Parts: sequence; C-alpha cells; structure tokens
Amino acid sequence: IVTSRFSGAATAFNARGYVTAIPEYRKFELSAQAEYGMTRDLTLLFRAAGEDVRAFGARETGPGASEIGARLRLADVGAGVVSAQALAIAPGVVGRSGLDETRRAGADVRLLVGAPFSALGLRGFFSLEAGYRAQGARAGEWRVETTLGWRPRENWLVLTQTYFAAGRLAPARIAGLRLKSDMSVVYRFHRNWSAQAGYGSTVAGRAALRESGPFVALWARF
Repeated sequence: IVTSRFSGAATAFNARGYVTAIPEYRKFELSAQAEYGMTRDLTLLFRAAGEDVRAFGARETGPGASEIGARLRLADVGAGVVSAQALAIAPGVVGRSGLDETRRAGADVRLLVGAPFSALGLRGFFSLEAGYRAQGARAGEWRVETTLGWRPRENWLVLTQTYFAAGRLAPARIAGLRLKSDMSVVYRFHRNWSAQAGYGSTVAGRAALRESGPFVALWARF
C-alpha cells in the first residue's frame, strides 16, 4: 500500500486538553507498507516513509522512521483470529521540531484480535489492536487501534479507523494523549489493484496537535 497524506494544524490541544492557537503546521508524508505471508500463521511486515514538515518557521524534508517485523497467528476463535505482532523501528532524520517521533529508534509490540461479521445484509470485519511502542530514554506510548470495514458492494470497502495513544512522547518526553480517526473508501478496479481515498483528523488529546487532512492510496496484491 502506497499512501500520500497531507495534514495541517493551526491549533493544538494543550496539557489540559483545551484548544489553543499555534504557528501554522503543515506535513506531507509518502509511505509504503507491505505484508508478505511466509506461511498461514506467519506474516512479514515492512513500512518506510518520507516526510516534508513545515513548523515554527522551519522546514524539514527527508526519510521518516521505518519499521520491520512480523505477525504471528496465535489462535482461531470461531471465525476470528488472535495474533501477536512485533516491530523494530529504525529512526529517520525528520523531527527536530519536536512534533514528530521519527528521530528515535524503538520497538512496537501488540496483540491483535479480528473477526468477520454480517449485518443488515452486508459483509464486514472488525479488528482491535493494543500494545506498547517504546522509543528509548524512558519515552513510549500505549496504543489502541480499531478498524471497522464493511462492503456495500463486492468491489467497494468502507473503512472507519481510530487510533488512541497515551504516554510520554519522544523526543521531549511530554506526557500526553491523542485520539485520531480516519474515514475512507476503497474501490477495487482490478483483481489485484485498489484505490483508496479518505480524510483523517485528531479529534481529542492533550499536548497534541489538532491536525487533519486528506489522504489517497494505491493497494496492490501479489
């Protein structure tokens, strides 16, 4: 999946969760992620990104953090599955502004639960991921992510995703939290190709940017 995401913010959530004005913040990210099933139970994972960030009158452009790891199926529960995932995080060069975490190496471990469902004549699926991302120097976050997807038509997929993170954020080790949400639509125009378009925003938080913006992606199966 190759994704282009634009986001910006003119306000932020302060340490008490109130909205305050900040100097304009703009970010463009181009990322690529891949999953490869080695076996039925073991999946290899990879992600890399490049960023262009403008904040506080400065500009940074370069590689963001990259991730490599694996996901292991632990058990089948009815039609659902329970998995464990571990990623190693290699630092990027963007992040001197203090608003990004890409200049820190670390690791991400989590437990995943997912299951298909059928409701109102529509097929869909639900997944829940929970874990911890450590970034050294006593910085890290607890993270919870959910995905709800349903198919109104065979070639259409509607996705609602939420991302919650709480902890001490690198590099300043500021205690904060943020809740983000993405809404998107995926259209499969070929057996192996799909296009995605959506919009994401930070809807609540403390010591966090109130950023939002659109994204588009191209999916390929191989």
